[in-house]
Amino acid sequence: MEVSNEPADDPFPKTTSKGSFAPTEIKGNDDTLKISTLISASTTATTSKIHYNCTKIADSLEQHDPNDSC
Repeated sequence: MEVSNEPADDPFPKTTSKGSFAPTEIKGNDDTLKISTLISASTTATTSKIHYNCTKIADSLEQHDPNDSC
């Protein structure tokens, strides 16, 4: 079996020709930071809300252990 030196189809071509994806054009800019911060804040808020609701339900059943992480 011969080994070819021709590159295989690169799923991430470095060219910027029309319609191709060029990873070299993507920079770690503020938008990326904003998105990750937004996701983080959203996740934290959701977790807090779930924990609060769980605690509220458990308290109403008078079975809530304060040391329980819920």
